[in-house]
Amino acid sequence: MALSKTGLGLFTSCSASSTTTVLTVASSKTNYVRGLILHNTHSGTVNVKAHIVPNGGSVGTGNVLLEVNIVTKDTYFLEFNFPIILTTNGDTIQIVVGSGGAINALVVGDKES
Repeated sequence: MALSKTGLGLFTSCSASSTTTVLTVASSKTNYVRGLILHNTHSGTVNVKAHIVPNGGSVGTGNVLLEVNIVTKDTYFLEFNFPIILTTNGDTIQIVVGSGGAINALVVGDKES
């Protein structure tokens, strides 16, 4: 098993009052998620939730990974001691941003090449 050297993608813009998929497992490629970087681009505090959603599932209280309030122009970094391993095609990480704010999100990790 070789890991790609491209990581899991670049920053994804997440809008206010919306849910945005920031990672989708595809093509039977195991993803090793080592962390999340969330940056508040809004002028006020923003409530942000991160969910790990299984294929065919939806965002809900049963799959919340993180809920945090990020103050204006601040960056929040969540690093895992051991990676979260996502193996099923269609599994996702989704970000829910509260009303009146926007953030940039980056999933940090590797995937099989």
